[in-house]
Amino acid sequence: MSHFGRLHISAIGSRMGAMESRDLVGYWSVRELAEASGLTERRVRQLLRDGRELRGINKGRVWLVRDVDARAWLDARKAAERDR
Repeated sequence: MSHFGRLHISAIGSRMGAMESRDLVGYWSVRELAEASGLTERRVRQLLRDGRELRGINKGRVWLVRDVDARAWLDARKAAERDR
């Protein structure tokens, strides 16, 4: 399952310059992670900048998170919520 719809690919691809749209398959955007986690986009960006809980690739103003890292982070959040 790809987490980048065609609109996201073209919008992000245009901001990333040399990176080809086909290179974005397998990555999650900040918006997608925010929606999946229930956090705000701002909070997801904070976590990415901090780099301890969530890691990603920063290209200018755009953050991308590998699918494997995004899923692991989301799973860890769900597990932590269950343990509360």
